[in-house]
This record gives sequence, structure tokens and C-alpha cells, in this order.
Amino acid sequence: MPKVVVERGTCDAKRICVDFAYNPTLVERMKTVSGRTFVTTPRKHWHVPLDMETCRQLRAAFGDDLVIGPDLYSWAQNAVRAETTLGSLAAAGTATLERLGSMLPALHDAMHLGPKGLIMSAQERAEALQGPASFQAADVRFLVESANPLNGNQQGIGKTPEWIAAVWEAGIEDGNHLVIAPGSAVDGTWEPELEKWQADAPKEVGIFACTGTRAQREATLAAWQASTAPVKWVVVNPQMIMFKKDDTRTSPITLPVSGKAAMNACYCAKGRDAHEHYVNPYPELTTLEWDTICIDECHKGNVRNHKTITSKAIHKLRTKKRCAMSGTPMKKKGSDIWGILHWLNPDVFTSYWRFADSYFHIDDNGYGKKVGTLRKEMEEPFFRMLQPYIIRRTKDEVLTWLPPKHYVEVPCHMTDTQAKQYNEMAAEGVARLEGGNVSTTNILAEFTRLTQFAFGTWIKGTEGLRPSTDSAKLDAMLDKMEEAGVFDDTSVKQLVFSQFRQVVELVASVLRERGVKVEIISGAQNKQGQRRAIRESFQNGDVQVLCIVTTAGGVSLTLDAADTVHMLDDMWSPDEIEQAEDRAHRASRVHNVTIYQYRSVGTIDAYRASTAAEKATEHKRILDIRRQLIEAHKP
Repeated sequence: MPKVVVERGTCDAKRICVDFAYNPTLVERMKTVSGRTFVTTPRKHWHVPLDMETCRQLRAAFGDDLVIGPDLYSWAQNAVRAETTLGSLAAAGTATLERLGSMLPALHDAMHLGPKGLIMSAQERAEALQGPASFQAADVRFLVESANPLNGNQQGIGKTPEWIAAVWEAGIEDGNHLVIAPGSAVDGTWEPELEKWQADAPKEVGIFACTGTRAQREATLAAWQASTAPVKWVVVNPQMIMFKKDDTRTSPITLPVSGKAAMNACYCAKGRDAHEHYVNPYPELTTLEWDTICIDECHKGNVRNHKTITSKAIHKLRTKKRCAMSGTPMKKKGSDIWGILHWLNPDVFTSYWRFADSYFHIDDNGYGKKVGTLRKEMEEPFFRMLQPYIIRRTKDEVLTWLPPKHYVEVPCHMTDTQAKQYNEMAAEGVARLEGGNVSTTNILAEFTRLTQFAFGTWIKGTEGLRPSTDSAKLDAMLDKMEEAGVFDDTSVKQLVFSQFRQVVELVASVLRERGVKVEIISGAQNKQGQRRAIRESFQNGDVQVLCIVTTAGGVSLTLDAADTVHMLDDMWSPDEIEQAEDRAHRASRVHNVTIYQYRSVGTIDAYRASTAAEKATEHKRILDIRRQLIEAHKP
């Protein structure tokens, strides 16, 4: 059998060149290696990604016929050492932080103590500081050592301070650091956390959280550019990165080029077709090479779905080190994690379908391919592949003192009018409402309407559909609140979630009529500092109930003043449900959190809940990385 020579690429150092004389058997073996590409220039040979999993696949494919070049051999030795170090840190319960203590003492102590430090007495803290550091110190070391890591720790454990600590521990704090976070987290989480943990910094730190109107955001960016602080943090929401249509262009453009030339000339081009031109509304964010970029709640679609225009814009950003954060990095299916890994390491994770085909079941029903669950026989190589890129800990593992969430399903029997509207929509796709009829044109729109009618009766007005108080779920929720003393005891604090802004506004209106101090987070809070003020009023002030649109405020916010969460409707994605629930269930308090799940009997609610539960089971199986790593590192 001819020899197969593998060497680190000379024309592309981020790829491995595979050379062998043509042989049908060797070609078939080569096709078992993920990420392969056959190139013809400057000579005919194969290209594969430069990573250890690919090296293992090459060895499995060619065995003793493999001849490894000296440069690749040297790279592989270093990569194995790094992989071993990162695997040990991912499974470790402690580590030593060498620099952080002299730079940010308060943050160093917080990482040493871990989340339990939040509930310790002064004496307990003093004693714990003399002992070994917590798992968070190991997390920080992992974030430092990994070139472009994904912090997949479950929400409520403390990912935000871990990233701040990693930047300072790595000694890369000087420069410009970009954080891309959901709008609710820009000033609601990141701004106060950056202020809190860098208050004792030995050098000036500039924090520029972009919120408010466009004029206010431009002023914030101008202040950042004018700042002479050696350490500068810029916090933006994804919409500030996203390409927008160029309003100065009156007609579509046509480029006389195609393929890569078109992409180089215009990153929104589609071959030579006429198209709307897109530009970045804040070009100062895209022209700079950032020292670090961190994407918070990356599961939201910013990078998870690599086809979106936001993802394409984020991929255009240049940086020396990347980090992604999400306790639920897979939104719909396990392979969704590829989009995040592709942004973190684009030279390794080059093709979604190659990634999916390598590890997941692929169903082809004749109309197209559909990615299924993780294949049982590929579990070990899948977890091994993820080892250098992701840290993952669950609350059950590290927050052993925290009581589990208590779920209470509340069955709701629809009112007569509500049932009439629901059944009409289910049977005919048309519902006859007060004020006019409403119809749907596709199955997704019908699912949305059915979910709305499962909440209650709706009315059609001049401004569109709005819910009425004729709602079985609303009545059940008010009963639960009355039992908890919301209407009598102003110290009782609760959260209400719905995916519909109109429902959130209705609930807030009803509660205000009964004398309850209520605030809303619906994505419409654009005034500078408004979300932060709402969060602080709920956490420390007189706001009793916070009504939240799930997609707008279901991430990044710490709202642990609440002991009760009301979920008025389910989402298709279990990640979004878990994220919303965990606004209250966090390490900063030892309290019992009750989750009320309101589901109308005989409606789409049951189907949504069962679908989300199936996805959640698969997601937990895929993210069970820590257990895998612990098993791998047992002596």
C-alpha cells in the first residue's frame, strides 16, 4: 500500500496537507475524514482541518501507512499537551490564579470562594480563603488557556465575572474589549458587573455600555474613542453589529464579479444578481481589531445560526481572542452548537453538514436532509472533540446547597368564548373575534394563534389583536398570586413570563388595578439605564411583580428577589424556558423557587411541552461533558 504523507500546510498553515499516489482504496479511506477538501493548486492533494480530532481520524483511516512530517509532529505534541491541560481544567474542582490577586483582589477572592461565597458569613469567608480555591478558579484558568473558549456553565453560576477575571489573569486587560449581549443585559447586567469587579483596579478602566437612542449610543461610542483609559470595555447589543440596508442608495446594485471576488467586494452580495446593499450602522465597531470579543447568550442566534445577517456581521469582526457564553448553547437541536464553534474556531469547524454527518443521525425523507440526535457510537469522539473548546458545569454539581426548582403544572379549562375561538382556529384556520375575523396562511402562524387563544379570549381592534381578561390562565395566575399574598404583602416578589407582549401588558394592567407595583421588560425599554433601573427596583426596591416578554428579558438578568415564576406559555425551545426560569434560581440566594406552568387542557400547550421536553433530554445528554471528562481523567 502506498505511503500517505501528512504535513502542516505550507500555503495554508491552518490546514493539514495529505499526499498520496492515486489509489481507489486510499481515496475511500480519505472520505472517512471530516472536513476534507481536494485541491488542485499548487498541486493535487487533500486539505483537512488542523486539529487533534482530525489527526486521530487520519490515523484511524491509514494506520501504519501514515507518514507524519516534522512540523506537523511538533504541532501535534504541543496540541496534545494543551488538550490534556484543558481537559484536566474542565474536570478540575480547583486551580491557582497567579496574577488576579494582585490586580483585582475582590474578584480574586470571589473566584476563590465561588458562588457559595455569596451566602457565607464573614468568618466563613475568612476561613475559606485559607483553603483551596473553588471550581471558578479552574474555569478562569480554562478561559485563559483555551484559545477561543465556550463557557457553557449553566445559568446562575457566574459566567460574567469569570470572563472579567480571565482577561485580567491572562494579562491582556490593556486595550479594547467588546461584549455583545442581549439588550436587557447591556446595562442590566454587564455595566454593573464591570463596575463592581473592577472597582479596585490598579489602573483606570473605562466602561461604555451603549443604550438609549441612536444619538445616545453614538455619544457613548465617541466617549470610548476619546477615552485615554488603558482598559476599555464596550458593551453593545447584537443590533448594533448587524448590517442594515444602505438608505443612501436609491436602487439595487449589480457587481460584475462572482464567487469569492463578489464577497470581497461586497459582503452582502449574492453572485452577480442585483441586491440591496447593506452597511454597518456603527462602522467604528467593525474597523478596529479588538483585543477580546465576548458574545453573551450566544444561543440567541447571534452566531448559533450562521446564516443570519447578524451572524455574518459578527464574523466580520476582528479580534485576538474570542469567547462565547451560554448555559444553553443549543436552541433547537444538538448540532446547533456548530454555529458557535464555527465562530470561535472557523479554521477547524469549516462545514456544518460535515460536522452533523460526523456525529449525528441524518434523516433524508426525499424532500431534504434533517439532522437528528447524537449517534450513540460517536459519543466518545464527540466529547473528546469538544474538550479543548468548552467548559461545562451544572448547578446540581457545584451549587449543592441550592434547592432544586419546584415545578407545578396548572391545568386550565378554557372559558366558553375562549374555547370557541380556539376551536375555530384549529378547525378552519379562521377565528371570529369581537371586532372582526382573524385568519392564518401557514402552519407556523396557526401555531402562534393557537398559543394565543390557549391563553384567553382575544379582541380585534384598530391596533391589531389584544387579549381580554376573559382568560382561564389569567384567572388561575391571579389565584396563585392571592395564595402567595401578593395583594396583601408588598415584600412578596414574583416574575411573570409570556412570549407575547400584549399578554405581558394585560397582566401588568390587571395587577396595577389591584394596587400592585409592576414593571415590564418587553424590549421597548430603550432609554439609557432604564433596564438597569427596573432590575434594581425589583431587586432592592418596591416593585413586586416583573412582567417579562420571554425573548426580551429571559436571559442575563439576575432577578433572585423572586421566589415564584409564572410561565403563561411554553416556548418550542427548552433552552429559552430554562433561561427564563433561572432568572430567579441562582446561586446568590438559598431559596426555594416555584415554577408555575399554566397549560390549557386539550390545546397546543401539551404538544409544545412534550416537544420541548424531548429536546431538553437530548441537550442534557450532549452537554454532559464534565462527567465524560471526569471519567476520562480517572487514574
